Order: sequence, then C-alpha cells, then structure tokens
Amino acid sequence: MHTPHLDAPVIANLRVNNDELPVTVVPIISQDGHFEMRYFGTPAHIPESTDGTLTWSDGHIFGIHPALESAWDSQEEVELEFADRPQPVAPFQTISGPNVHAKVLTVDPSHRGRLTIHKNQVKREESTLKKVEFSLVDFSDFKRIENLPEIMTRHANVQESLNTIRNEFPDATEVKIIRPTQITLRAGQEWVISVEEDAEQTRNYVSHSGQISKPTEEEFAVGEMDDLLTGLNSFFAFVSCAYRHPTAIIGEDSQGKAVWGQIGRFDLMPRSTNWFDNDSYAPATVDLESLFPKFWEQWQRHPEELYSVIESHINSKVMRQAGLPKEAVAASYAGLDVLANLILTDPAPNDSVANVCKALDCYGIPYRRLRRSETPITTQLATRLGVGKSGPHVIYSVRNYVVHPLDPCTDSIKQLHLEYLDDSYSPYFYLHDLCQFYLEYLLLIGLCDWRPEGFRTLTEKR
Repeated sequence: MHTPHLDAPVIANLRVNNDELPVTVVPIISQDGHFEMRYFGTPAHIPESTDGTLTWSDGHIFGIHPALESAWDSQEEVELEFADRPQPVAPFQTISGPNVHAKVLTVDPSHRGRLTIHKNQVKREESTLKKVEFSLVDFSDFKRIENLPEIMTRHANVQESLNTIRNEFPDATEVKIIRPTQITLRAGQEWVISVEEDAEQTRNYVSHSGQISKPTEEEFAVGEMDDLLTGLNSFFAFVSCAYRHPTAIIGEDSQGKAVWGQIGRFDLMPRSTNWFDNDSYAPATVDLESLFPKFWEQWQRHPEELYSVIESHINSKVMRQAGLPKEAVAASYAGLDVLANLILTDPAPNDSVANVCKALDCYGIPYRRLRRSETPITTQLATRLGVGKSGPHVIYSVRNYVVHPLDPCTDSIKQLHLEYLDDSYSPYFYLHDLCQFYLEYLLLIGLCDWRPEGFRTLTEKR
C-alpha cells in the first residue's frame, strides 16, 4: 500500500484573515470523525515599532500569535495552503498542495496546536482513479467450516462447541475450520472489493488491507466512491456489531500514482459477540462473500433507512455496555420499527408492534411467542404487564415506558413498570438482548435473504 503524502509532515502557510503564518503540519487520525492536523513552528507575532520596522527580541520567542488566538476564540475559518515541494524523482519540478479550509482547535504558548477539517477529506488532484486501497483495523477473522456433520446443520442447539463434536459424532468426517487469507465482495456489476488479512498487526489489532476496483478494470471518478464507502462503512459495522471504518484510503490513477486520499475514521469501539462471531454454535459463521451482494442491493434501494437500522443496532449495544439498559431497549426497538416497515409490503400505518410481529412470523424467527422454559424472566414480565406471551409486545410496552414514563390517566410514573423493571434492572438487559435478536435476524433473513444455519442463543436462555 502506498503511503499518502498527507501522512508525512509538510510545510504550509496558514492564513488567518490578513495574516499569513508559516507552519509545519502533521496529519493525525481523529477519534471524532473529523480530519485533524497538528501544527507547530508558528513564529511569535513581532510588533512593529513606531518607524514601521520589525524588531526581534528574546521576549518574542514565546507567546501565542494573536491571529491564532483570535481565530481560536471566534471559531472562524482559516485557510491552510501546502507549500510547493519538489518531486523525489524530479527535483527541479515542484508539486503544489491543496488549499484547505479549517478551524483552529487549540493553541498554546509554544506555538503548537491543532486544526480540524470538517469534511474529513482532502482532494489532491483532479484525476480519474484506477483503484482505491484502504485499511481495516480490528475486523473479524475470516473462517469457513467444512465437513460439518449433517445433524449439526439441522439442530441449532445440539452442540455448544466444536471441541465436543467428536465425542457426540465419533464417526463424523473430519471437521475443518479454514481461515482464508482473502475474501472478495462484489457490489453488483459495478465494483469488486478484495479484503486480505495483513501479515503484521496494527496497534496490536488484527488488520486487513482492502482494494476497490471495477470488474472491467476501467477508470472511475472520485465522486463514485462516496456511496460505496458509506455502504461499506455500514456493512463492516453490521458484521462487527461495532463501527469499523475503512481508513487511510488512497486512490491511484492508471500510472499507480496516488492522486486522492481520505483519512477516514479510526474508531476502535469494542466488538460484541453477535450472529457473525457466535461461539455457541459453529455453523453461525457467515460467508461474507454471499451476504454482501444482497446487502448492497438493499443499500442502493434504501440507504437512509438501512443506515438508521444499523446505527440503532450498534448504538444500543454501546448503551447496554455503558450501563444504560433502559435507553438501549428504546434505541434497539427504534431500529426494529424501521426495519419491519421496510421489509413488509403492506405495513400497518399506526401499529408498530403488529408490523414487527408480522415480520417475525413471515420469516420464522423464533421467540415471537415467549415460553417460560426458555425465557422465564421475560415471560413473567409480559404476564405481569398484561401483554400476553408476546416478545414484541413486552418490548414495545417497555419502550413506551422508557420514552413516556408518566401514566396519562394519573400523571404519575407507570406503577407496574416501576415495580417490575426499575426495582431490578436485570429485565432490561434480557429485553435488550431479545430485541437485538429480532433485529439481527430480520436484517439477515428479511432484508438480505440470508438464512443462517442456526440462531444464536438468547442470554436469558443460557
């Protein structure tokens, strides 16, 4: 992978209103989604004497430049122009850098600080691209399971681990877990995305290198990358159950020259065990190569809705991990509501829970009807709240309590929910897991038409 020019310190001129300051900038990868640069070497402001001459003294070596301090206080835009630099192979030719509009984040007396660019993108040259390379850090290992006994593919809970398969099936053929080094994702007839595991780790995490190109190897415009990268962001997030963004994105022209770059986000949100990396049942390992084309097809039809669903799925996980199970239930159900309306051909306009129930029934997703033997806490809660034995109904009732805690008849906190939920927070965690279960498998089966060989086990059932 070629190292982008923006990954190295560069000399630049920083314009703040009428002031122009020479600086050295070092790009850094921000944690908040913005492209940031750390700058240093800004000379102190030298005041003019009465006769108009500039006088340098030791007292001016330190101190914040007033133009930078003013831009910091007012949060006005500043302009950064990369200085001309010689080409390594042709020293007598220079390359002009781009002009970038930014804001001053911090300044300090040692003439150091940070700038931020809200677009998170720096365009270097007006040129078509032949291929785009990117990095993917802390993404799941690729693995396939071969020669699994047939009975294991029919009964989801026969076995809890591959380690005991031989004890149960002594005559079975050899079971192999294969870790391919590379997979290929195809986005219709438009794009080919190859992802390969790196030989070395990045920041002590398993990392992968990706490449994007056209199947016909034709060139393409930079603008064509926007939709594909957004879709890949959502897909990698869905299969990781955490944000996993392509980063250090480099576009090359037909001569192999880097002409466009985008840092991308570098957010190592902890991954959670979900349908993709589920160690309770081996056949749950998914083949991403067969899943992505179906995901991409739906993404092109409903990008905003699908983005909303995946965001709800992931953010609710974070809320749960942060000890906010009430908010996690509400966030997860929001995604479930959008998804049910998306996949049904005739959703009821004013009956959210009916749409969710219908969608689950259409695709045979279990736990639609609760059973005390499988979900004793949730089943008991549903009975006490008077919603029968329906998983979606009890989740919807609790979601309404979280969003609208007051009883409209008494103007006081809803007493049943207060007693059976808030006295012991544990039901919230089980309800969130059930709602995430519905959301995961409606995404897989109902939207992406991909049916896993087995469903993961609910936390409560374990």
